Amino acid sequence: REIDQALAAHRDTVFKELAGLAPNETIVDVFRIKYDYHNAKVILKAEAMNSDESGLMSGSGRVAPQAMLAAYNEDRCRDLPGGLGAAMEEAKGVLARSANPQLADFVLDKAYFAELAGLAEALDSEFLTGYVAILADSTNLKSAVRTLRMGKDADFMRQALVPGGNVSPAR
Repeated sequence: REIDQALAAHRDTVFKELAGLAPNETIVDVFRIKYDYHNAKVILKAEAMNSDESGLMSGSGRVAPQAMLAAYNEDRCRDLPGGLGAAMEEAKGVLARSANPQLADFVLDKAYFAELAGLAEALDSEFLTGYVAILADSTNLKSAVRTLRMGKDADFMRQALVPGGNVSPAR
């Protein structure tokens, strides 16, 4: 745990330094955004389990963990950057209706990849667009394998797959 904390602190420092050096901070956000969505998942799963999981949150995202938690608890998710706030509100609704944190995860995953693709497109970077597509393909491959191992059906898999890869979720 101490090693994880030390690595996380170092990563946070590096991201802050890179943001100050980059010609456009959005480039660094492409790599930080996954920590925001990770934290959103931690918040939702903690709510589902009725426990405090804040120790699992990362400070490497665009939003400080405690600020995100406060926005969630105070129904101020709309104040969060990009599509994160809307995704958290939608995931919160899915969790309330279904009591299934995995379905809420699917909402957050789709929003993450949509926002990530939007950032890469806004930067007009072939490299970052390709990077996002590879991440989506990798995520979809893992989801397909996980779905099969769990013995779930095609409808479940359709919910788990994310857009934006080189291979369409329909295929």
